[in-house]
Amino acid sequence: MNIQIPSHEEIQKAFAEGEEAILALFDKFESQVEILAEQLKIQAAAIKELQAKAAKNSSNSSKPPSSDGYNKKNRTASQREKGQKPNGGQPRHKGATLNPVENPDEVEVHDKDCCGNCAAFLTDVPVSKVEERQIFDIPAMKITVTSHQATLKVCPECQTENKGDFPKNVSQPVQYGDGVKTVATYFTTGHFMPVERTVQIFKDLFGQSPSEAFILNAGKQLEQIVNPPEPQSKSNCSQRKSCMLMKQVCVLRVSCIGCIQPQPINSPIMKSTPNGEEKPWMLPGFWKIFMASWCMTIGKFISATTVANTLPAMPIT
Repeated sequence: MNIQIPSHEEIQKAFAEGEEAILALFDKFESQVEILAEQLKIQAAAIKELQAKAAKNSSNSSKPPSSDGYNKKNRTASQREKGQKPNGGQPRHKGATLNPVENPDEVEVHDKDCCGNCAAFLTDVPVSKVEERQIFDIPAMKITVTSHQATLKVCPECQTENKGDFPKNVSQPVQYGDGVKTVATYFTTGHFMPVERTVQIFKDLFGQSPSEAFILNAGKQLEQIVNPPEPQSKSNCSQRKSCMLMKQVCVLRVSCIGCIQPQPINSPIMKSTPNGEEKPWMLPGFWKIFMASWCMTIGKFISATTVANTLPAMPIT
């Protein structure tokens, strides 16, 4: 919008006509200024919005880093002072590199049949020099199948059928061997690979897909080999002795660690009071049931005597 400023002639004419003409001239000019101010306010809001959009990048909004373009800001420089040592391996550093072997597993000879200059045949020409380069690589991995066949022979003397004995680890018509179990447990226990991903790895590398149950059983077998179960000792509970912790005849007939020594039926434990007196105390019925479950669950790891000493004394008057 263009503001129409009154000319000198209009101002002089309004001055000559009087006060009312001057006020009308100023009112007309004032309305133009108000319209212009409103337009400037709208334009300022639009400019502010455009500037806010232009200032957004991957660090202050949800825009991806690829949208930053060439306006990407450099990362904050490290405040760490530069050290005195040069970059790379330091002196007396023991490096590791591939070294050629004297007896490689396979040898491939690359021979020339004809001369590259004159095209003469080189088939019968003796070799004057050999340049060797070695490659360390992993061969194609596959699962080998071994067929165990037990022969059956009939004794010519007594006509008895004699069959050969299979190895102890060969118990099924078709099964996976110990090597597959070892690799499966190495993935699941050594590298914490999920069972589903372990199955997928076997399928991709070896072309076989063992079941998830097989992999879980392989882990259990490994655990039994590494940590064999301890032999369970007989408990006084089998003899229906009084449980020192429950203070009554143990009717659960479980290996409760609380049955350390026989106690008379319903005999209370003497507990010292702050005054030095000895008063009997017993566990109520609810605590008896609770402690029986406790002993069955973690009785192998905690002594019932320690548990009893940590419970609050309940004297019976």
